[in-house]
Amino acid sequence: MRRPHRAAWLLLLAIALPASAGTDPLLRFHPQEGDLPELAVVEGSHQAGAGEGLTQIYDGGYGRYTKAGVTRASQRYYKVADRTVEVVIHEVKSERAARRLFESFCKDSAAAVEPLKLGRRTAKQCATAADGTAFAYVTVGRYFLASSVDKADPGAARGLLTVAGERIVGKRKAAAAKTTTQP
Repeated sequence: MRRPHRAAWLLLLAIALPASAGTDPLLRFHPQEGDLPELAVVEGSHQAGAGEGLTQIYDGGYGRYTKAGVTRASQRYYKVADRTVEVVIHEVKSERAARRLFESFCKDSAAAVEPLKLGRRTAKQCATAADGTAFAYVTVGRYFLASSVDKADPGAARGLLTVAGERIVGKRKAAAAKTTTQP
C-alpha cells in the first residue's frame, strides 16, 4: 500500500519542482558573453520552470502559456551597452503550437512577420517598439523565443533571439548547460 502512495508523492514533487532547482536543459540555448559586442549576462537573473514552476517566470500570467502548450521555459536578463534585455526561451509541446503562440504575440503587437535565416533553416521573427520598450519574437521548431528591451531598440531584442535560434538549430555551438539554483 505504501508504494503507490510514495510513487504518487514523488510524481507530484517532480512536477512541482522548478527546473531552476536543478539543471535547466534550455540554458544551453541562451546567449553568452562574447556572442554580441557589449553583451553581459546579469548575474543571478536566470529563472526556469516547468508545470507550476512556470509561475516563477510569468508572475501570474502563465495561463496563456500553459494553454498554448508551453511545457518548460527559461528566462535570463542581459546588459547590451546601456540596455537591459530579457530573453525567455519556451519549449512548446509541438512545432504547430509554438507557431500559433508566436503568431498570437506578433498579432497582439501588430508586428509584421519576417523570415529569419538560421544557417540552412529559416525561422520566423517579428519585432516592434512602442512607449520606450521593444519586443521581439522568434519561432523555430517547437521553441518560441521572446525578448524585451527597456529602450525602443528592437535590434537588441532581435540580436539575442537570433543567437538563441542559431544555438537551437545547431549553427552556433550551444553553451554547456549549468546547474543553477535560485534563492
